[in-house]
Amino acid sequence: MPAEIGSNILNDNTEKLTSAITSLPQLLERKRLLDAHTSIATAILKQIKDRKLDTFFELETKLMSRAALERGVLDILLDPEMGVPEDKMRFFLIYYLMGQVEMSKVSLHFIQILSFEELWKLDFNCRVNWTSLPQHLKARVVI
Repeated sequence: MPAEIGSNILNDNTEKLTSAITSLPQLLERKRLLDAHTSIATAILKQIKDRKLDTFFELETKLMSRAALERGVLDILLDPEMGVPEDKMRFFLIYYLMGQVEMSKVSLHFIQILSFEELWKLDFNCRVNWTSLPQHLKARVVI
């Protein structure tokens, strides 16, 4: 009787080991896919944090619902810790489209906030009124 029990346990363990070895390639592929998706999710989360997209989302939502902001728009745009120029431009354009600022001020604010290289890259400079620039900014313009 004890020999039968030992034989059954050995057969059961052998079957489990064979099953595990057979399913190993599938498990490794699932692990590879899970690792890839985890890396992508981690990279996206890093971008959200680095660019402060969650903060911009809240601010843009407040602008669209015409709720008061805790900080001034210009303070947000001038804050070097607040995202990248593209995010600041999107935020400012929402601010502008919500009727919060005159068109004549749009170009001037962006020229003061963004570098000229960024303006060229964003192709926003085509409507800049160069004559209204402050003197210290005119000195940087090469036409």
